Amino acid sequence: MIEIFYFIYCLFYVFSLFYVIFKKISVDLFTLMVLSLTYYSFPLLLKELTLVGVVENMPIHENAYLIFIFIYIVNFIFMIKTDQKKVDKIYFRDYSQSIELKLLLILTVLFFTIGVYLIGFSEYFFGTKKDDINLNVFIGVSIWSSLSLFVISYHNKKNRIGIIVSLFIIISVLLFGSRSYTVILFLTFVLLFFNFQRMKLYRKFHYVIFGFVIVSFFAIFKLLYGTLKYSDISALLYKVSTINLDIYYMLLFVDPLAVTYNLNLVILNEASLPISYVFHRLISILPFYSGFYSEITNYEYLKFSDILHENYHTVNYGLASSFLGEIIAIFGYGGIFFILLLWIYSIYIYNYNYKIRDSFFIKIIFPVIIYSIFYIHRLDITFIFGAFKMVVMLYLIVKVISIILKKISSRRKNEYSISM
Repeated sequence: MIEIFYFIYCLFYVFSLFYVIFKKISVDLFTLMVLSLTYYSFPLLLKELTLVGVVENMPIHENAYLIFIFIYIVNFIFMIKTDQKKVDKIYFRDYSQSIELKLLLILTVLFFTIGVYLIGFSEYFFGTKKDDINLNVFIGVSIWSSLSLFVISYHNKKNRIGIIVSLFIIISVLLFGSRSYTVILFLTFVLLFFNFQRMKLYRKFHYVIFGFVIVSFFAIFKLLYGTLKYSDISALLYKVSTINLDIYYMLLFVDPLAVTYNLNLVILNEASLPISYVFHRLISILPFYSGFYSEITNYEYLKFSDILHENYHTVNYGLASSFLGEIIAIFGYGGIFFILLLWIYSIYIYNYNYKIRDSFFIKIIFPVIIYSIFYIHRLDITFIFGAFKMVVMLYLIVKVISIILKKISSRRKNEYSISM
């Protein structure tokens, strides 16, 4: 049976990739999903998993193939439906003079400044996460705020300061040692640059080459960011000189290998979590949650990556997580197929509405949607909920303040007209 699943999986893997490259399609969120699937499910082509120092020649379970076959089928169906709904042009309201954009800019700078102040200026700008310095919640909010600011500012070239602020914050976080947000910024820029246009990607080969160079940079950046930040040229050159093809491949594919390994562990060990984890994960999306459910139940609900590390991993360092594995452990196989269907359908709805609706909310959550599509395979549920929670709270703050300011401005105008 596994040979049949493997053959079907390979067919969908190759077909989806060729479809995206050679068919005239809209460069949108479903294009990104295919690229994400291609990258994170790549280890399934190998049939066995080998992670240096962790595991060697572990057979991949047939259920892993079945899950990814389902994802490819559902994704392809909705990708076809999306391409059938042709949209000639995407319209963006001019936010260059809007209160919302100005507030978003002010809040981004404010949150970032507070976050840096709490960490310490020298510790943040001259240290890295290797120095046991953690990013606080204000930095976290400013990251998502700056990514949303980039989306709005990109279509309002009069407000270049928004783009500059966004780039400054994300690059500072990159040099601190967190590359995922820069990847999100890059993917956001790519989709905004192509503006969801219909095209054949193979005719944009020079962009593909450029994208491969960027991917290679992010792959080796984890090895180099410390020397880059400290401007130690000699150490940087030495590290670059030690990178051979084996190290490059390891850095490029360690994430999908680790994520597939985690999923395989869940399936092989029939891992399961108590039903209370369902309520914990759902409640965690609420604002100001901060472990409330754990306190009232007197039970410590660990992140799924910690559960994997404590119960199944044999090494003393982290190996990311597995969104698919966590869903299986909590909801079972029936749950995972339902949730995957719901997730892809939600992307289909959002993808279409992004093109036709000029909504500040739809635009502001664009980066977190990209985050959930590209990085979902390696994340805990709480990480995804946390990102959405930050952006929604940010949106509510902006809207409430803008409504108050507009009412004050309107009242003053009325008072002035009466006095005249």
